[in-house]
Amino acid sequence: MMSTLLTDIFQGLLVLLILCFIMLPFLMDRAGGWAALMEYSQQKPEIWNLIDKEKMSLWTILALNLSAIAGGIAAPWIYNWISVSKNEKAATQCGWGHLWKRIITLLFAFYGILFAIYKPGLQDPEASWGIVMQEILPIGVLGLMIVSFFAAAMSSAGTFATTSSAMFSNYLYRKIISPFKSDKHYLTVGRVVAVLSILLAAVSTAFIGSIKEYVKLSLTLLSFIGIPIYFGVFWKKANITGMWTSLSAGIGVYVTVITITMVRQNLNFVEAINPSFENAVFLSTTASLLGMIAGSLFGKATDALKLKRFHIIINTPVGDEKRLVEAGISLPSMVDSGLIGPEKESLKPEVVEKLYDEDSQDKFFGASSNFELRRERTLPWYYPGFFKIILASVSLIVGTWLVVRIIFIW
Repeated sequence: MMSTLLTDIFQGLLVLLILCFIMLPFLMDRAGGWAALMEYSQQKPEIWNLIDKEKMSLWTILALNLSAIAGGIAAPWIYNWISVSKNEKAATQCGWGHLWKRIITLLFAFYGILFAIYKPGLQDPEASWGIVMQEILPIGVLGLMIVSFFAAAMSSAGTFATTSSAMFSNYLYRKIISPFKSDKHYLTVGRVVAVLSILLAAVSTAFIGSIKEYVKLSLTLLSFIGIPIYFGVFWKKANITGMWTSLSAGIGVYVTVITITMVRQNLNFVEAINPSFENAVFLSTTASLLGMIAGSLFGKATDALKLKRFHIIINTPVGDEKRLVEAGISLPSMVDSGLIGPEKESLKPEVVEKLYDEDSQDKFFGASSNFELRRERTLPWYYPGFFKIILASVSLIVGTWLVVRIIFIW
């Protein structure tokens, strides 16, 4: 995990400095500079609108936001960033990292407008970067740009492959399929799974032809996969029946929406992703939500000791794993770090009960509440930081809308 994070940091800086900024002065010069940008804005003021009914309607934006909020927690690389943090505060700083990514996204939108000025009439917008880059960059700078592309692809692929293989190896293979094997054995399994995940991703490119289709497919799937994770963390009554009902309902509705679109518009599966995106997100997420609630209410309750064990783990800050050792809890990361041995977990029920009762005193709705939302008294910066990020995100949207109108429209 740490090696992947360090690779991400180094290659991320390379991408940030070269991919994001190095082409901007060359492109501005070839596109005609600020005067050309102002003239183009006067001819097509709609390019600065946040909503485009033909290309990205309000419903599409709402669907993208819903899928990001509901499904973001299901992205495996999120846990990669958190697991290597030195403490709890460092683990939450990725929120500000995501905000920085949104600022970079605005820069790429600016690039897109300059591409349209310099090279109007391109048939495939996704090919514009490569075409323009080849035409305007000097040889040495072009080489740096290509290197930064490889760096971006390598760091992302490395993160996805590592997190996928680690989750499979540690939480399925190591715990259920083949426990108590040597570290070398699990390392070999992890390497094999990492290679297979990359090969699977490569094979999928033969069926999905654009980045937009990839994004919409992944966001739609994540939107209903994330629902059981949220409920598992925040609702004490959530159980296995609810999880399977939620996933089954989400998958069933998603397949139904795609199938109806395929039949009505005579499309194949990949072609149906784009026109069915909004319906697929809203309906499958709603079905997953209702399935989770119904399944949890009517299904068998989770064993109380197992449930309390889970919430103790969730409520234990990074760096305070000693309390987990005292409760007899065993996690793969604790074994790998040398905190405990590889022996089978032996819970101490009385310690688990004690720690859970201590944590429950901080619940918003009382110690006996089924909602596991806590005040986080030991982390006084947590909620202020959370609301600061929300405020900064809203300010970025409003500020962008206001600034472009002041400069280019009003």
